[in-house]
Amino acid sequence: APVLRGTFTQEKQVEGFRNRLRSSGRFVLATEQGVLWETLAPFPSDVALTKEHIASRQPDGTWRVEADATRQPGLAAINATFFALMAGDVAALSARFDGEATVLPEGRWQLALTPKPGPLAQAFTTLHIEGARFVEQVTLDDTQGDQTRITFDGFSTEPAALTPDEAARFD
Repeated sequence: APVLRGTFTQEKQVEGFRNRLRSSGRFVLATEQGVLWETLAPFPSDVALTKEHIASRQPDGTWRVEADATRQPGLAAINATFFALMAGDVAALSARFDGEATVLPEGRWQLALTPKPGPLAQAFTTLHIEGARFVEQVTLDDTQGDQTRITFDGFSTEPAALTPDEAARFD
């Protein structure tokens, strides 16, 4: 789908902490523009990720570029990986990861990924992706012993194009 909307729940288990950190919100994945990530709880925040930058909405409603791929070359690789994870783009992921795919009953699937040597291998030990029509869960195990699990649901492909508000958030 050119535009996919849904909700997410993100849980992070930090090494040495008993309780998981949890956040939830909405996302918009636009294949040509990037990802809008709106956290609603526990604290509201609004982030736009594109191939060129990561920007956040400020309290006054303006946007501030937090990271720019032209100044931070690794950012482009991280953003491309994030887009590929959310889209389940196996071809893009295979350039950066060694993996094993498992086909499950009822049209379900899983990918177990290990980063190839390079910057991603310095950050992550394994990534697991699972879903059916869409990616439903991403689990990232990092080199510090922490684990992040993002669960996606409430999927909608309508409207098929970005709304004017959504499009403006990518500018």
